[in-house]
Amino acid sequence: MSIHRPYAMKKMLITLLLLISVLSAQGQAAQRAYEALEPADRELIESAIGLVDSGMAEAALEDFDYLYKKYPDNYLVLYERMYTLYELKRYHAVIMDRDKLLDREDATELCYQIVGNAYDMYGDPKNAARTYRAGLERFPDSGSLYLELGNLSLHAQDYAEAIKLYNEGIGVEPNFASNYYRAAQLYLDSEAQKVWGLIYAETAVLLAPNNTDRHYEMAQGIVDCYRRNIAYKDSTRLALEVDLVPATDITIDPDTKQVFMAFPGVYEMLVLLSTGTALLKAELTWSIPQLIQMRKKLVEFYYSLTGAMYGPAMYLLEFQKQVIDAGHWDAYNYFLFMNTDPESLEAWFNEHEDDFTAFISWYNDNAFFLGDTGEDGIIRSVDPASIYRYYEPQTLESWLKLQNSLRPTD
Repeated sequence: MSIHRPYAMKKMLITLLLLISVLSAQGQAAQRAYEALEPADRELIESAIGLVDSGMAEAALEDFDYLYKKYPDNYLVLYERMYTLYELKRYHAVIMDRDKLLDREDATELCYQIVGNAYDMYGDPKNAARTYRAGLERFPDSGSLYLELGNLSLHAQDYAEAIKLYNEGIGVEPNFASNYYRAAQLYLDSEAQKVWGLIYAETAVLLAPNNTDRHYEMAQGIVDCYRRNIAYKDSTRLALEVDLVPATDITIDPDTKQVFMAFPGVYEMLVLLSTGTALLKAELTWSIPQLIQMRKKLVEFYYSLTGAMYGPAMYLLEFQKQVIDAGHWDAYNYFLFMNTDPESLEAWFNEHEDDFTAFISWYNDNAFFLGDTGEDGIIRSVDPASIYRYYEPQTLESWLKLQNSLRPTD
């Protein structure tokens, strides 16, 4: 007969941080469940969570089995045990235990996500979709459940449906980065929606700046998009071609003379104008210094020529202007594109380490966040996904002003 003994581990900072992350992600249900544990068992679940996140899920399962026998109705124990089974690829076991979590009043969206993922990995995407949709009935503002539905469509190569679902997820939870990330991957690879690839890619980085792999992928995606779709027309380098949208979507009301312009076409013109102004005749290398010049001109032209026609709905350009006004534009771009041009980054950083530190300090106090109202009363965005269908009425004179400004490089 063996007696289970909890691991005699010291509480280390990393373990505490992992627990804080788990509790904050799961909300009050997990907090109450944690507080219901005896002190020694709190230490045990902390160490077990640390083992799972260190890749030792098999060892952790012994602890969770012990805790499950002692606390068969404890939400945190049930969820973390199920998560451990999932990490061990015991998907059928997760599916068989699903009702222990999903039938609870204090179940969270994460419960539906992990059960749906288990169905998907077990080769049953239909039940995975049913699980995610059941979760959305209880948690209609869950960006992560829309993400999982979008991923199912993506794997089925139904890209239009995947994009639709990612945008729905953005609409209900605008600060959840993963929907922007997945949508950006598809947009950047599309023929008609590359502008949205540029916008969503940068947004994905800003909402999850510490996700290094995705940060680097999105930054490189932005640079590659510029590289593939902006070029000189001939060897004189006097005129540029920009191919980000197939056609500018414009409607003019004959009575009011209002012009309705879809955002991607306007953005493409701003790219053409800013590139022609900042980089004309230069070899287009898309180094960080070139990106700094072109992108700053784009923001400036958006405000000076269009009067910021999309208002707070175009959340990214608004944030970029805040960075410029705060004096951190160069540092911000070196942060954003650091992996795309490491030589430029190293040379700049050696001379401007204090500037980079100042930007990080400023960003910590002014982090990119969608949907909040600042002290100035400006709402950065009510529904970021809505701009995908967004048209803004402008006077004909405003439209002609933008058109005329393009003539030198047309």
